[in-house]
Amino acid sequence: VTRGCTGTPIANLSVVAGIAATRRARPSTEGASKRSGSRYVMGDLLGRGGMAEVFSGYSVGDHGFQKPVAIKRLLPELANDEVFVDRLIEEAKLLVGMQHGNIVSVLDLAREGDDVFLVMEFVDGPSLRQLIKARGARGLSLGVATYVLQSAAAGLEFAHARPGGAIIHADISPSNLLLTTSGEVRVADFGIARREGLGQGVVEGKWAYMAPEQARGESLTPRSDVFALGVVLYELLTGQHPFGSAVTPNERNDQMRVIPPRVVKPTVPHGL
Repeated sequence: VTRGCTGTPIANLSVVAGIAATRRARPSTEGASKRSGSRYVMGDLLGRGGMAEVFSGYSVGDHGFQKPVAIKRLLPELANDEVFVDRLIEEAKLLVGMQHGNIVSVLDLAREGDDVFLVMEFVDGPSLRQLIKARGARGLSLGVATYVLQSAAAGLEFAHARPGGAIIHADISPSNLLLTTSGEVRVADFGIARREGLGQGVVEGKWAYMAPEQARGESLTPRSDVFALGVVLYELLTGQHPFGSAVTPNERNDQMRVIPPRVVKPTVPHGL
């Protein structure tokens, strides 16, 4: 892993901090909502998916204590759907035992009225996707790219080495790799994670990063996550997707050829 000349893993922290300013929790009453008796105050919407939405927020305690958190809440139309409620609970159960510096920590699972939500560690920086967009044509340096990927790999290795069996993330992409303003990397969103060997016949995730066996609806192994992480690394190194525009079910197939990164960008080191 190469680092910036200052020794800081994420070399250009000003870029990260600038993007992070739009994601910070707001420990004030402005733009926040709180039910009577609730331990949590919900702030700004950070992102929305097919199952849930994530908000900044904070927990409240005695003597004015406040702690920034991220709140993952089921979409209102799914709050009473037991299938989706059970999935959120399963995500909480999977994550509560995974305490690792490169995985977003789960702090609580709560239900208040019609809302079911997961309370997680608040990551004060952008996603890798946001950082890539902010950098534009400049891209990321090799040092930053390899540092981010090594950190994500360390988090995934921890999940894959669980004593009770490997936990497969199944949705690795730049959107689910989060950065802190101090240069740490967190793997986030285990919403469709499953234990190794499970999930036959289920096709979930992002086609652009999906391993062939996952696209076929076969059971997953840790290699499925490694494949997705390899796609992310290829993007970081070359600025292009390894499959080009062929990232939909009808366009992708197992025989697709990937152009070696050094052919796309000769400055990529041989070893890498």
